[in-house]
Parts: sequence; C-alpha cells; structure tokens
Amino acid sequence: MNPFEDIKARLSVLSVVESYIKVKKNGANYKACCPFHKEKSASLIISPAKEIWHCFGCGLGGDIFRFVMLHENISKSEALQLLARQSGIDLPRLESKKNLSLQEKTEQESFDLKIKKGYDYLEFIAKLYHQVLLSTLQDNANPTTIYFRTRGITLDTVNKFKLGFAPTGDWLLAFAKKNNLSLSLLEEISVLKKNEQGFYKDKFSGRLMVPILDKNSRVVGFTARVIVEDPNRPKYLNSSQSDWFNKSQVWYGLNWNSGNIRKSNWAVVVEGNMDVIKATQCGMDNVIASQGTSFTIEQLNILHKFTSRIQIAFDNDNAGIIASQKLFIEATKIGFEVFKILIPSQFKDLDEMLSVDDDLGNKLNIDNPPKLDIVNYLDYELQQNLSLLISTDSTTQKTAILDFLELLEFVNPITRDQFLSQVSELTKVSTSTLASQIPSSAFGGRKFSQSSNQALELKNNTTQESSYSNTKHKNQLNQTLMAFENLIISLDFGNNNTTETPKITLENLELLYDLLRPLISELQEYDDCQEFIQQKTLELELIKENMELETIIDIDGNLRILEQFLDGNIKVLLLDSNLSTKYMNFKRTVSR
Repeated sequence: MNPFEDIKARLSVLSVVESYIKVKKNGANYKACCPFHKEKSASLIISPAKEIWHCFGCGLGGDIFRFVMLHENISKSEALQLLARQSGIDLPRLESKKNLSLQEKTEQESFDLKIKKGYDYLEFIAKLYHQVLLSTLQDNANPTTIYFRTRGITLDTVNKFKLGFAPTGDWLLAFAKKNNLSLSLLEEISVLKKNEQGFYKDKFSGRLMVPILDKNSRVVGFTARVIVEDPNRPKYLNSSQSDWFNKSQVWYGLNWNSGNIRKSNWAVVVEGNMDVIKATQCGMDNVIASQGTSFTIEQLNILHKFTSRIQIAFDNDNAGIIASQKLFIEATKIGFEVFKILIPSQFKDLDEMLSVDDDLGNKLNIDNPPKLDIVNYLDYELQQNLSLLISTDSTTQKTAILDFLELLEFVNPITRDQFLSQVSELTKVSTSTLASQIPSSAFGGRKFSQSSNQALELKNNTTQESSYSNTKHKNQLNQTLMAFENLIISLDFGNNNTTETPKITLENLELLYDLLRPLISELQEYDDCQEFIQQKTLELELIKENMELETIIDIDGNLRILEQFLDGNIKVLLLDSNLSTKYMNFKRTVSR
C-alpha cells in the first residue's frame, strides 16, 4: 500500500474536514459552509462512504490531501507529511537519492534522522513544560497563578496554546541527563546552552513558555517571558535560529487561524504572542503576531497567500508607531490593503485593551467578541498628523508633508490621488507640487521634478496592470481546470446533452491532459491521465448524486474554453515538438 492510501485508511475525510470547519449531518453525507469562498448557506458536501468532498458553490473538491493543500496553502508533498504525522505514519524521505554517493546518502540520512529527532524533542519538551504549568496553577498563591489570573488567561486557553512553565535552575538539564537525552541536540534546538566554562545550562529558567508552531502545527521553538519583572533579566527570550526555527518564515498563530484569515480575507497583525492568545480567547479568530516589531518580506509573502487585507494592532509606543508605518509601506508594496485598529491611548497594547470588559460590563470571550474601531491606515496617519500638516510653522509643515508623502509611494494611483487632494486642501499646496515630492525607489529616493512623478505613475500603473493580469490568469486556470473535469464527467457518465457523436473520447482526453499538464499545477501532481480520472471518479459520482449532470455539462463550451486556453499558451506548447504535434491533433479534433 502506498503512503497516500495508507494515510487514507487511517484518517477519514470527515475527521480531517471536521478538524478545520464545522459540519452538519445531511442524510448519509455531511454539509458545511465552504472555507474557500464566501457563502451563507452550506454548499460543501462530505461523503464518508466515498471518502471525498465537493463544493457546489465554487466547484472545488477532492480527497483529504486536496482539502489540506487548499486550506493550508501547501504542496501535495507537504500535505502528505502533515497528514502522515497526524496518522502516526513514519514516512521515508521522499527525495530521490539515486544521484548521491554512498557517503552523501549516509550523511543525508543522518541529517534527516537528526531533524526528525529534533522535532520529537521539541514536541516532548513543550509537553513537559505544559505539565509543569498545569501543576503550578494548582497553587493559588504561586506568582505564576497570580500572573495568569491577573492577565485573565483561562485554563482552556492554556491548553489550546500548550502554554508551559520552565522551572528555575537547570531543571531540564537534570531531566535530560536522567533520561539519556542528547545534550548536543537539545543545544541545537535551543533549549540548552553552554556557559563560558563550556558546561550545559538551561536556556529558559523561571519563565512562562509559549511554544512557537509552524504552519503544520509542529513545535519549532519557544518564546519565554519572565513572570516577575527583573531589571537584570530580559523580559522576553526567544529560541535561536536553527534548522527547526526560522523566525522570518513564522507567524505566531497562523497554524490556528489560517482558515479564518482566508475565509474572512482579514488578518489582524499584532506584536506579541500574548496579544494573539488574549485576542483568540476573546473571540478574534484571525490574529497573528510578528513576534516583535520586526518582520520580514518573506513573512508578508507567506501571509499574502491567505489574505489581501491587514489590520495593524501594534503597541501604542514609539516603536509600535514606527513599525506600523514600515509594515504599511512594505505590505502595500506587495499588494495588501492596510487598515489600523484604534487602541485608545490609555492602553499600551491590544492585550491590555482586551483585559477590560466592554462598555456594558460584559466579559469579552468567544461568544462576546470585542467591537473594534478600524480605519483605513492612511486616514489614520492623516488624522494623527493633522495638527502638523496645518501648522503655521513652515518647517514643521514641510516635514509633516514629506513624511506623509513617503507613505504614498506604493499605493495604487486612485488612492494616491485621493490623498493628494486631501493633503492639498489642508496645506494649500497644489497636487502637482505634492505629487512631484513622492519618493520613488525606482529613482533612488525623492526627486523634485514632474518627470520623476510621471515615471512613478507609469510604474504604479504597470504594477496594477500586472496584478490584474495575474488575477485574470488565475481565474482562467480555474475555469480551464473545471472545464477539463466536466469533460471527465461526460466521459464517465455519457453525453446526455446531444445525440451527436461526442467530440471527447478517452484518447482525446489523454491528449488534452498532456497539453494541459505543463500549464496547470494541479495536473502536475498526477503521473498520468488515468490516475487523475481515478482520483476524480468518486467526487464525480458524488456530484451525480446531488444534481442533474445534463444541466451542467456543455461539451462544446468546455472544448472552446480549453481551445482558447491552449491558444493563449501556444508559445509554451510549440517549444516542445511532441506537444506541438499533440496541439495540432487537438485543433483538428475540435474543428470537426
């Protein structure tokens, strides 16, 4: 049995889908609101008997691997690894080793074993710290218990986020020695360290432990916070960069909230892990943390796979303000819409604001989420700097104008012109003069000529057209794939629309598969057309059970979609002489 079938034998489609979204029984099947498009009535069907799911709203469907791939935005091999861990299956390394020497194979296998053992250690240590915390919380007078009570963190939240506590001294080191754990590996995964004399010590001691999980819900590191403030100890201590922990690739909370972020098309970005923990407890299910005011373009690119809109909720201090501006600029450059959650000045951060009950004295929780004031980020900046923009001191006003214009460098032309008009009205400076001061990275900084601004407009228009083109291409791919799947339906169940000889046969379908495979990533996951058909058969039967197929199959329409798509990619196809021949054969088929 191959690993895919082995995992399917252990994990039901219902259990996997149910771990992400709420489902309701519907006869022999189950129904749910699809997480991949906005809808109010459930149109996603889960068939336990066929071990398949299909959404009649957006047309997506497949097995457990397809669902996880879409929901987690990961590849098929990554979904295989994730579900293998859930099912308890130990997968061999997937990459081919045929080109490696014996020494290289040995070294690679040793490295693979070390990585796996490191993940096992991290998971185990997180559980140890968690058990210590649960035991500690039994003592109402313990400073840790008082801290949790003061912060309003519930036991359910402690369990959900696997929060723990690292005892003082070298508790973990003693445990590791007693149980023959590898001290060198514990140092590599950043839970032990060496002192100046070269002796191992606990890296985390007397701290609240927050496990950091990657998008696959694996523990990759820790953030540790002191319970009792101590000027001689840093408030926060994080895991060091390692083969397991890469801070630039991790958003804290994304593993829990990615589905809600995708569904709502909103991500609330906060500074600290405790902000995420408290916000989630209060009913906010789309919050993630950059783990401090620093963040990377890599993190933003990862987030952009799940949403195109960000709400910033950084701390109310100077570092938070500067970081918010930087995040706005970098996020806008990528294509995000950016908004600001207004945190009243009496609160230092979102966590503190959520620690206060609402205006009516009700406790904030999942059933009573907070009502937040959210504004467009540029509106927020305009309001914050209003007094400076209208200042009678020319130097102060000029500085405020130039600072605000820096925020307009990467916004779309419509938004830019809208805010140029507002600033012009406030400052009595013409929009053309203001526009000429907008910095352009394409020209190495701020330029003071209209020609620079014209170049900037061209750059922004090009970016906008590129974004539109990418969206159009993605929609075209989806439409093409659905057309191809509809042709499989016609092949399996017959063409019920016409008495004419159908233009699509198994031979023609395989020819189409060969042509589409280099262009559509989903088809590349299958070895051949037969495997793709086999994977889709159960889903197609589920479709047949739930609707009249003759109302959705349009053989000629589907062939036209496919023909137009292939015509649009003719340059790619002509590069391969074999594909070029198949393309000509396809053209002859559809022109009959």
